[in-house]
Amino acid sequence: MGSANNDKFVSVAIYVYILLGMTHLIVGFLAIEFLELTVTAFIYSFFFLTIGFSLLKFKKRDELENTKMIIILASTIAVLNAYCSLSQLITCNFNNIFLLPVFILFNFGLDLLVFSIFFNYKTKVDEMDNVEKISYFSIVITRGLGLGLLFQILAWLLLSPNVIMISYILLFGSVNMLFGQLFYFKKENRNLQKLGFFFLILGAIFGVYVLMLYPNYTFIVFTILYAIVIPIRFFYLFKFRMQ
Repeated sequence: MGSANNDKFVSVAIYVYILLGMTHLIVGFLAIEFLELTVTAFIYSFFFLTIGFSLLKFKKRDELENTKMIIILASTIAVLNAYCSLSQLITCNFNNIFLLPVFILFNFGLDLLVFSIFFNYKTKVDEMDNVEKISYFSIVITRGLGLGLLFQILAWLLLSPNVIMISYILLFGSVNMLFGQLFYFKKENRNLQKLGFFFLILGAIFGVYVLMLYPNYTFIVFTILYAIVIPIRFFYLFKFRMQ
């Protein structure tokens, strides 16, 4: 019974994921006078629709349990879009376009919904214990950090090209994406786990440094996410050592 309910929730989440692709198209057209917001919305629409229809295809073939990467990617995009939407709601002046913040808030709620369903599904499929669940949560956030940083390239190239900021974004965006994947697939490799933790610390330190140089709300969010991920990875390393 529990498995059947879980299966139904996943089906709902997949259709909601496709809906997110459509609502982001609406946001993109509503925000047409805001270049960065429009481009960001269209990029997310592409991801949501592409991943959503891929999930639907695997679900219909009953192959979803065997496709680890797409569930992780779907969760990562949902988390990334959630804190991107939150950042937009806090920082953007929508010039009295009433429907724009309404749709962004709506997308934020749907992001949290699909993430919670996919997270629950993945942890049950992999039969994770509580420590592994916490670790998996940090893995999704780490990958989201990586993608989120890389998405910032567009803003810094268009608005204010800056060598220091672009170098930081490229380096730690790529590193976080890499270790976000290795944390999951190489979880038995203790040295790799330590190396990834070290780079997270470096990313946080340099992130605070560039935030002080170029204050912006987006990097405040990234700093908060680092503050969430680093203690979790430290806890995971400690539990790894005790095994």
